[in-house]
Formats: sequence, structure tokens, C-alpha cells
Amino acid sequence: MSEELTFSCPHCQHQFNDELELLAANELHAIQCENCDTPFTFLLKECLACSEETVFVWAEPPSEILISRLQCHACETPFQPDEEIENGR
Repeated sequence: MSEELTFSCPHCQHQFNDELELLAANELHAIQCENCDTPFTFLLKECLACSEETVFVWAEPPSEILISRLQCHACETPFQPDEEIENGR
């Protein structure tokens, strides 16, 4: 895993940091923004090809089709379609 994970609320762009790396990979996380109080969904994926982490953020929960088309932001390798995504809340 990499250093600190940083991502932004898709509604107000408030920045979130996972300094302790407590967020599980391959799990949809639904949270409420501490700034604008609006819910959003994100997914953390670790690339099997280059080991980089990519975070994907959506204002609404993504469809399975959208998730199946994701690729690593660092090396552009598509994530494996057989990698299970857990729905965490």
C-alpha cells in the first residue's frame, strides 16, 4: 500500500485523508461528507500489475458495469473482472 490516501467529496470538493490506511480495498464505502453533509460512494483498488492504489469517487453508487470498466490510474491496466467488490456501509 502507498503512503496517505487522499480523495475529495464529489459534491463540495472537501478533501479526505486516510492517514492510517484504515480503508479496505475492493470494498464500496458509502460515507457522508463532514463538510457538506451529502452522502457519496468511493472504491479503493490496488493494482495487481503495479501495486499502486487508485480511488474512485461517485456522487451516486456506481453500477456493476461501471465498476467492471475501471482501470489503474497509474499504469492504465484494467482491474480484473473477477475481483470481488464488497458492498461496505
